[in-house]
Amino acid sequence: MATTVKTIEISTALHAALRAVVPDDVAVYARGVPTDVDGNADEYATEVDRKLPMVDIIPVGQRPQFFTSSLRAFAFSLRAVSYGPEDPFQVSLYTIAQTIEEYLASAPALALTLVEFDALVVENEPDIGNSGDAEALQFLEWLITIHTRYTS
Repeated sequence: MATTVKTIEISTALHAALRAVVPDDVAVYARGVPTDVDGNADEYATEVDRKLPMVDIIPVGQRPQFFTSSLRAFAFSLRAVSYGPEDPFQVSLYTIAQTIEEYLASAPALALTLVEFDALVVENEPDIGNSGDAEALQFLEWLITIHTRYTS
């Protein structure tokens, strides 16, 4: 089924791009993109079932640039996550982070059909933190903006 939701199309493209660069034992998930437990796109998936370590692609929303403009910016969070008790020295976390950072620094381009891709911009250095039960999940999170133009 072809999507008509721009954030989902961008999530799908980011999912494919990051799936290709992160280590094989790291699952990649994108909100709006059905995946199996290993993070592979699966249009027949019916449940959200995730494993660690992982990359989570989170669409935040669309920001019009100005009145009647064809320019649009789509905000996303890219989050690398590992499980503290299994990664106490954060080696997995920083290994995943390095692949994400190398991807972001490579001047990536996304093939989109609903909008025309202009640029991927990293907004700042990643945030680092912990969450979950007993703060066992550890993460690095980048805020990025996908700049686009409407073509029709």
